[in-house]
Amino acid sequence: MLNMRALKHFANKILNAKAMIGQLLSRCKPPMMFYSKKT
Repeated sequence: MLNMRALKHFANKILNAKAMIGQLLSRCKPPMMFYSKKT
């Protein structure tokens, strides 16, 4: 069985990875959402 602590740690790892990927993508090319919001 999985511990709640281990599950939270795993979720934190996923969230951190998503944040890092998002930063890299936004650095490479600006997302279309920002363009649609500005114009």
